[in-house]
Amino acid sequence: MMSTRIASTAVLLSLSLAASSGCGDDEVTMGGGTTSTGGPESTGAEPETSTTGDAAETTGSADETGGTTGGDPVDADCEALGFDIKPFDDSATEFAIDGLLPDADFETLRGPYSLSQDWTGCDATALIPYQAAFDGQSIEALIDDADPNTRYIIYSMAGDDVALEQVNAIAARVESYLEQLGPEAVEQWSLRFRYVAQSGASVPLLAYLDTEAPGADFFGIDQYQRLRNGGSGAVLTGDGTWTAQITHARYAARYYNYEARLDQRFASQEAELGDGLEIVTIIESSWENETTTNAAELTGVVTVPFPSAEEMARFDHAELVVVEDCGDFPGDAVNCSGERGILVSLCEGVPDCLTETGAVETFFKIISGYATGGRWTQDISHILPHLRVGGDIPMRVNWVGAENGDLQANIQVRLYDLDEDEAEDPRDAVHLALFAGSRFDEAYSERLPHYRFTPPPGTTRVTMKTHATGHGGGGNGTCAEFCTLGQHVHINGQTFDHDWVQMSSWDCAARVDQGVTPNQWGTWYFDRSNWCPGWTAEVWEIDITDVVDLDGPNEIQWSGSYQGDWPLKGSLHNKPWLTFHGPTPGEAQLEIVPKPACSNVNVRVRDFEASFPDFQPMIDTVSALPDDDPVRQMAWGQLAGVLEPDLVFDGSAWKPVLAWPEDTPPFTTSTRFDQWFRDTPGANQVVPNDVLPIVHETRDGTAMLMTFPVSGHTAPAVPTEFGYGLEDYPDVNRGYTIEADSTFTYQPGQRIRIGSGADAWLFVDHQMVEIELGGPFHGVSRTIVELDDLGLTPGETYDIHLFIADRGRNEPEHWFEVPDCL
Repeated sequence: MMSTRIASTAVLLSLSLAASSGCGDDEVTMGGGTTSTGGPESTGAEPETSTTGDAAETTGSADETGGTTGGDPVDADCEALGFDIKPFDDSATEFAIDGLLPDADFETLRGPYSLSQDWTGCDATALIPYQAAFDGQSIEALIDDADPNTRYIIYSMAGDDVALEQVNAIAARVESYLEQLGPEAVEQWSLRFRYVAQSGASVPLLAYLDTEAPGADFFGIDQYQRLRNGGSGAVLTGDGTWTAQITHARYAARYYNYEARLDQRFASQEAELGDGLEIVTIIESSWENETTTNAAELTGVVTVPFPSAEEMARFDHAELVVVEDCGDFPGDAVNCSGERGILVSLCEGVPDCLTETGAVETFFKIISGYATGGRWTQDISHILPHLRVGGDIPMRVNWVGAENGDLQANIQVRLYDLDEDEAEDPRDAVHLALFAGSRFDEAYSERLPHYRFTPPPGTTRVTMKTHATGHGGGGNGTCAEFCTLGQHVHINGQTFDHDWVQMSSWDCAARVDQGVTPNQWGTWYFDRSNWCPGWTAEVWEIDITDVVDLDGPNEIQWSGSYQGDWPLKGSLHNKPWLTFHGPTPGEAQLEIVPKPACSNVNVRVRDFEASFPDFQPMIDTVSALPDDDPVRQMAWGQLAGVLEPDLVFDGSAWKPVLAWPEDTPPFTTSTRFDQWFRDTPGANQVVPNDVLPIVHETRDGTAMLMTFPVSGHTAPAVPTEFGYGLEDYPDVNRGYTIEADSTFTYQPGQRIRIGSGADAWLFVDHQMVEIELGGPFHGVSRTIVELDDLGLTPGETYDIHLFIADRGRNEPEHWFEVPDCL
């Protein structure tokens, strides 16, 4: 093999922390500069800068590069970097992904190279197979944003001559950039780049990788000498295509360092604590066996054997550790691509912990990566009081979205005895079951219950902890995921604010050092404002002792906002806990407080049989039409022109008039329509006043009518046992109409919020405003009506009328806000 030389002078390196460059909280270093994290980016490749430099010469001997040969090791001050030295293990004889790597030898641009001779005991190595997409891409971040113990091996699977040309071109760009940075950078990094000067097909290790995992963009060697699949370097570019980025190789090496530090912490704690550490397994999988497709033990209730209550009393901290595997690439892993949520919940006191999702006490959540595994930890000391009972404790482990793929997982609880002082140990904890998940819309805050709590006797400190994950949305400013959203907790009249901030579209990538699994098969690098794919949900924790009456009852409410106003579309999952600390065990008191009622809104609810012609029979008729049928297509949207624009007075009340053609789906006749909002024996039953939905006062002083199946203080519009009952509906009494009316005195700036998943019409001063949700086939629609746009006179009093028909198809969720609550 012909020896080669590169353009810059290489010297033996002495690795120092001072020369390293990393990411801070406020900026992400990329492409030789800094990328501001102030604004979201929905698409686009990683920021790049161009480099120049002619290709290195490919003649001469290795000695001409300053006396350094390919076998010279790179010094690494492992102790200064905080890593234990791991000696090279020569016992391995076969290549295997995630297995111990045998020694590897190949020719480089600097001469012969041997993995064992270059082993420092703490390096994280990225192996980069050449791709044409790398030509012209920035290489600066491979240096500027890499951990100082990173090494790169760059190779090509082309024939010898072409491979040499391809890697030599990358080498020239790297060395040119190092020269721009100066002698310290050359000393720091030059020998940390190795360029394979022969076809990878003739190198057993590289040929194995090309055959075993051809879908991967990178590979790696971690500090434990294990061969790793480095994943995908693809990013979503502005034209909608996925393009591999060479600089993504650095993330794999940084992640290996995260794993090494985590392992070292665990080992140190086990050595130092002795009896002060207990490890309890929730779920254990065999990593040697085939992956299990959505097995019952991976999604269901498990009985976890904790130590006795006497033993549990010793521990003052708890940590959850999750290790997830998705199988080998490219086979098993492609079956579990996409985001999956993993939730761990307590089941105490819940009759059916598997199905009653709104009742379980969820204390941990991660979002799995796209077709990758991961290792995650999170402090769960806030639930330690629930674990002190010891013995067998039921828990539920939920893999949300796991039905499409294969999984393995190991979940453990690590119990620690860290503090000698027990005066402020967590002694009781209560879960604020706000919701299992809710739309992050105009009615978000109103769905949440108002709580009253009293701390246990002897409480000295109270903390609040929650994780929240927003999902969905993106365009037109409607989101709970790719945006900054606000959460607000109101305790005894004092408000604590927290913004789940989207730092930038690259913030998740910057969190690889914290455990975000890198180089996933998807948009893993996009920040979601309160979570990342392949990471635990972000936690907000505050000490609220100063605003809590430790001896008496306290009021706590929750609300959300988007850009200082009402939330918009998307959904938000929130799991708050209150933890009470003190020297002795105790039990807190928690109750839901009814919100103040508003008497100025009249509500009439009428229950219909499912067989009423406009209800289930009409739904069946339209659903049976072919997809391309014009009537079906028309009926499947929000219908305008269903009603006359003005209400009519029928001698006792103001009523709507059907304008839709007779016997034309999705309606039948005007005679039947008149029965929707009139008491009609034999056609409907009127819900008694004492079980009507409560119209409550909001934090803004307005009146809100809400009907939901199950959500905090709200209730379904029709009780399950009333009227015609559930009939063929599984859980909620469906098939009903709501008629509501009120008055308000107009003042500039007032609004009306309305949302419904059914037919809905709003009238102000007996005239229809610009909201028509006619038809039973649209999803939940929500609208804010600006009363300033209606030409009203300040100080004058006006009527409001709302008409809703839930015909039994969509979600039975409706809300309606009146400006005044009396």
